[in-house]
Amino acid sequence: MSATMAELPSINCSSISSTYESSSGSDGSYPSRRNKVEGYDYEFVPTPDARYECTICLLVLREPRQTPCGHRFCRDCIIKWIRESQQRCPVDNEPFEEKDLFADNFAKREIQNFNVKCPNSKQGCDTITSVKQLQAHQRECPFGLAPCPNRCSNVLFKRDLAEHVQHLCELRNVQCPNCGATFLSRDAWTHVEVCPKRQVKCHFCEEEMEMQAMAEHEATVCPRKTLHCAFHTLGCNAEMERCNEKTHLQDNLQEHMLLLCNGLTTIMHVLGIQRLSPESSTSTTRGLVPTETSGLLSGLALSLQQLSLGKLPRMSLDSQTLKQQLPRLPVPGSSFVDSHAQTHEESAGPISFYRSPSDPKNSLMGSAVSIGTQEASVLSHTSGHSNSSGVGGFQSLPSASSEDFESLKARNVTQDASLAMHDQCLIELQAKAKRCDQLNQELKQKVKQLEAQISDFESRVCSGQFFWRIRNYSKLLRDAEHGAMTALHSQPFYTSASMGYKICIRANLNGVDSAKGSHLSLFVHFMQGEYDDLLDWPFSGKIILSVIDQNERCEMRHHVSETLVAKPNLAAFQKPSTPRNHKGFGYMEFLPLSSVKGSSFIRNDTLIIKAQVLPNC
Repeated sequence: MSATMAELPSINCSSISSTYESSSGSDGSYPSRRNKVEGYDYEFVPTPDARYECTICLLVLREPRQTPCGHRFCRDCIIKWIRESQQRCPVDNEPFEEKDLFADNFAKREIQNFNVKCPNSKQGCDTITSVKQLQAHQRECPFGLAPCPNRCSNVLFKRDLAEHVQHLCELRNVQCPNCGATFLSRDAWTHVEVCPKRQVKCHFCEEEMEMQAMAEHEATVCPRKTLHCAFHTLGCNAEMERCNEKTHLQDNLQEHMLLLCNGLTTIMHVLGIQRLSPESSTSTTRGLVPTETSGLLSGLALSLQQLSLGKLPRMSLDSQTLKQQLPRLPVPGSSFVDSHAQTHEESAGPISFYRSPSDPKNSLMGSAVSIGTQEASVLSHTSGHSNSSGVGGFQSLPSASSEDFESLKARNVTQDASLAMHDQCLIELQAKAKRCDQLNQELKQKVKQLEAQISDFESRVCSGQFFWRIRNYSKLLRDAEHGAMTALHSQPFYTSASMGYKICIRANLNGVDSAKGSHLSLFVHFMQGEYDDLLDWPFSGKIILSVIDQNERCEMRHHVSETLVAKPNLAAFQKPSTPRNHKGFGYMEFLPLSSVKGSSFIRNDTLIIKAQVLPNC
């Protein structure tokens, strides 16, 4: 395949872009192929004869071409010479045309058998091989440079790549020996700080344990953790270590009793209780040792705290409701003659005091809650009787009116009816929403059809001169650099409004193959069109590709253009057998990326590519 090149107007490019027939499959991949624009710049062993040198680039001939006057040149060198001069031989100035050139296969075979040193000889490779086998050697040469497959910033010798990937690369995956989590090597220290299985010491008792157990240890077990007194909400401001909490409760029983008395008075005031009889006051704690009594007081203090914070359910003054909320427990030393109280007493079961050896506070709290329940039960039972003297020592407790209950019942009925109406409305709204979704889907389908018709109309009115705007160029270039989207395809267009070829442009913003990372690559692909059966195949003519300079000053605009001359023998110009021809034709090295970045080729983060198709009549 001969190269197709054109002059770059107003742009002084150090390298010449060569045409390239590419295979563009569904995965956007391309075959690996390097196209050189000059001769072989290798260290030959021995040095070849001067007749194998190109008189233009002064290197050993690559793809030698012979002129009618018998001189040999590199294929790309002589084509560039012809197009930039007056089509004369650079040696004897004899006139000839590009079509007069022919391949010198004899010289090519001889050159392919020349021995050369590996290009990595300066790095230590001592291999000497033939030119035709050099490319295969370079793929395996241990002294060749290769980027890290983990995409870190290192470029290493291939021989050192495995060691780097397994043990040195900061982007390699490593596993935590404690919890088994997988993370990048560079994040190892960050993971150590949060690893749930890491062994740490308690800040208070210095006991060693896993970090995930530390919070529970400090909250429930640690003997050196500083705590507030259980009566803190009632006014006790003492602080002590958990191991000294039991001693504090025993030593300050009298002070806690006074604090609790004030709290109990507050509860009685809220419940409307006038006073307690001496019998009921002493019966609940009869037979308890001081430690147990302290526990009961502590539990009641906790209940008072919850009451003050609004955490306990609001108590109704209705006697029946009180009996349901606070079940009555038997109180040592007291008796009740009411049959309902006896029945409730049997269902509640006897009171029990449990003291856990691991946490005295929990046992004391449980006992206190039981005693508090007893008092509430006494209140519930007493409020159910109308006699002024009462039972269990309570003077009186007002009962709620039955009118409140009837009012609540009527309100519930109204709310049920309202909820039923809302449910019906919800069902109707869901049906309407479903219908709206169906209509939206139908409208979306119609919009897609209209967009397709508009796109087809636009592709026909361009008359072979198509402008492709690539918006969000910066983001698309980053995606191409990261391998997310290496190839972009334009919308298709026709070369004529009445009857023309259907074509699209492919752009590799970060280049392809040997031009990857250094040049913008542009190709054209023929597509199946409406008039393919009426057109002449293969396509013959010219296609001019241009990158538009968007400088605000017209006189400063210098567009970069290349002309593709169709080659009927290539698959890229044959009648497409698929919706888009897999073979494309164009330039791998159309424009250096360094010339695009920060230049007037990009404006408003948009790159404009122009294609002008000139079919042969």
